[in-house]
Amino acid sequence: EIFAGGRFVVSWCHASCFLQYVAISYNTSGRGKCKVTESDFTKGQLRLGYPTGPESHGWVSLAGIPSFMPQVLAAAGNFDVESLKGFAELTPADKASVLEAMRCSSRKSKSNKKAL
Repeated sequence: EIFAGGRFVVSWCHASCFLQYVAISYNTSGRGKCKVTESDFTKGQLRLGYPTGPESHGWVSLAGIPSFMPQVLAAAGNFDVESLKGFAELTPADKASVLEAMRCSSRKSKSNKKAL
């Protein structure tokens, strides 16, 4: 859901189109909450941003990625995590953390397909 025109509306897009606008970055302000875990962000914490409207983003912590991304990654097919906006600017340790969180998402999406 996104807030548009003074109300919340459901927004749909192709997974591959959605992933073009997903970015990974460090929290610069120390404000905000993860949309999945509802935990507060700390300044400098790594987070994944996704569009929720023309000029707004929702944020997900690394801990929330495995719950947030499985369906998107499954629908997108073969997605290169290193192509995420902001990935190149991360430290090597943070790159490894993001790759692991996304791998967990991929494994979760594959096990969900088997269950169906």
